[in-house]
Amino acid sequence: MNSLSSRLLISVSVLLLLFFGATIAVLDRAFTEAGEQARRDILDGHLVALLAAAEPDDSGELVMPDRLREPRFERIGSGLYAELRNLEGKVLWRSRSALGLEVPEGTVPELGNHLFGRESFEDGTPLLTLSLAVDWELDDGDSKSYVFKVAESLDGFNAQIAGFRKQLFGWFAAVAFTMLLAFSMLLRGLLKPLRQIETEITEIEEGDPVVLGADRHHINYQRLDGDIGVVVNGAGLALATIDSIVDAGGRPANFMDVRTTATSLDVAYGLELIVSNAGVRSILVNVHGGGMQRCDTIAEGLGVAIRKVERHPPLVIRMAGNNAIYAHTVLANNGVAYQGAENIAEAARLAVVAAQSSG
Repeated sequence: MNSLSSRLLISVSVLLLLFFGATIAVLDRAFTEAGEQARRDILDGHLVALLAAAEPDDSGELVMPDRLREPRFERIGSGLYAELRNLEGKVLWRSRSALGLEVPEGTVPELGNHLFGRESFEDGTPLLTLSLAVDWELDDGDSKSYVFKVAESLDGFNAQIAGFRKQLFGWFAAVAFTMLLAFSMLLRGLLKPLRQIETEITEIEEGDPVVLGADRHHINYQRLDGDIGVVVNGAGLALATIDSIVDAGGRPANFMDVRTTATSLDVAYGLELIVSNAGVRSILVNVHGGGMQRCDTIAEGLGVAIRKVERHPPLVIRMAGNNAIYAHTVLANNGVAYQGAENIAEAARLAVVAAQSSG
């Protein structure tokens, strides 16, 4: 049963792992793409601001103002950079934030086209870049081509992604653990009846060999802690006999119910089983013969057992019903020594006295 529970938990764990793994991958991809698109939109806004700020000077060259409205362009190492080049790749202007840094030229887009890209500084710092090639028309009718470029460090963005993934894994791990715990508790309740059945089967398979041996001889037997052995046919009669022994001040050494299917040899096995208990000091046989099991069958079994056993505790026998009188003849013919009793109470009293005397 533990193996079944383990297999079910492992199966559910694998399914949850696959489901949450796929969900995490989809959410991670969606967050990353949304974040990158937001970065691109921001870069596009910065590029438009650069275009709006650019003005040609008296020589007809495009120049940028001393200060831009975006303060990050003015702060060294801010992570946001911009530059202006001509089509030959010559740097005409570079933002103060890029002081000491070489913004990679990258691929030059076609005139009028935007080009996003992932590039990096020489030290490996990742960048998201946006370039735009324009043909700038001057006042005298001439035109010159320029490339505007903005770049943003992805260190902060990658840190956000890493934080999101860590948080995402934490959330889903907590949810998965809670679900597995709930499923484990539910499984424990659902499998409880099966565990009980398994326990009972195990007890039967690994049960007391004495009890199992008696069962093979059509006898229900259970050892007790008393000193008066009991041989009875019928569970109800057996319980009544045990109660009578207790009422008489004695202690039964066993419960025994000889089934109607038992033969005389089975009965002999039952008596041998009782005698093998060294604590038994007397034996009470209380039999009521019926249509399927006569009293003489019990008597024959007692005779067989008496001849085989080496120890002979005092016997008290009470028989009634089918062939009860003939059963006493069978006992006499087999040389069985015993005390007879007319009723259960008398039989119990005699058995208690015999046990006390033999002790």
